[in-house]
Amino acid sequence: MITKQVCISLVALFAAMSTLGGCVAADVDDGDPIDEDGEVAEGLSFSGCSSAQTTKINQHIADALQKTKKSFSYLGTDSKSQKRFNQYFGPRTSAAQSQVTAMLKQIRNKLKNKSFAVSCNFAQNNCGPGVVARGGDDHLDLCPPYFAGSDADAGATVVHEVSHMLGTDDTGCGPKHLPEALNGAYCYEGFVYNDLWGRWDND
Repeated sequence: MITKQVCISLVALFAAMSTLGGCVAADVDDGDPIDEDGEVAEGLSFSGCSSAQTTKINQHIADALQKTKKSFSYLGTDSKSQKRFNQYFGPRTSAAQSQVTAMLKQIRNKLKNKSFAVSCNFAQNNCGPGVVARGGDDHLDLCPPYFAGSDADAGATVVHEVSHMLGTDDTGCGPKHLPEALNGAYCYEGFVYNDLWGRWDND
């Protein structure tokens, strides 16, 4: 069982570190959508979320999916892609790229299929000071700061927490944090949204 992880401020995390360096769905016989890697969509469920909150969450998931798909274009050999990869995962070796690509595919499929439950029951979600969200065991448990931040912050949080559902940990990123960075939730969040010190690349 995957232990639930806590999403805290990226700025606080990185400040604490001394070093930081489209496919068309097909149908299976029972009519369930299936993605290009063979995973059957399960659908999203909500608990304790208002209509307005549900609308925002769906927007954030859609943005996270779009950004995750776009991030595959940064797995190339050009200098910009190399720099971005190295910033979060260290040198772009064949083994490292293979591991990162595999995780990005899992994140993409999880977002595409929406195969997790979302809870807005703040009292039950252990929403302590500074906690934005918790992800694990196919659950995305949200806290008030999630809705207080920008849409980019929320989308990045979705990527972070979905990666936790898939087994990532909260680690440092970059060459000086290997091999942990290759399985770091902040690293995938950062690579997808290209975040550094709280600045977002929304091109």
